[in-house]
Amino acid sequence: MNYVQIIEVVQLLASIVTIITVVFLFYQSKIQTISTKNQVYQNFVSNSLEIDHVLIKYPHLRKYVYGNTRIREDEVDVELLMSVIELMIDVVENIHVSKITSPRRDVTGGSHSPNRWNRHLHTDITWKDSAAGIRSRKNDTAVTCFR
Repeated sequence: MNYVQIIEVVQLLASIVTIITVVFLFYQSKIQTISTKNQVYQNFVSNSLEIDHVLIKYPHLRKYVYGNTRIREDEVDVELLMSVIELMIDVVENIHVSKITSPRRDVTGGSHSPNRWNRHLHTDITWKDSAAGIRSRKNDTAVTCFR
């Protein structure tokens, strides 16, 4: 075997190793994408459960959060209520950030997509310009914070 044949064999082996590496990286990328999607979904579930936990712990706040009940400072702990609403705003904000940063195919309404969560929130509660309402005390109902 001469010098040229040795170089050709080395080039062939290098090409084979490169192809195997590219295939492995592609596979690893797919696995990482699945893992990331699962983490995002788990974050949505965790946030939703946290809201449920808070509303179970403080059931008297539910009517202010999900209803259109007038807030009277002598009947409810306004600071606690605003903390619960701020938690809900944070959840919505996370959904919007995820919707912006997710690939387009993931925000079209698949079962774990941020868009689906967003539609759920818009149909169950009127979530609109949420940050504006929570920042000012001019509104007299909790739901007004989300309109």
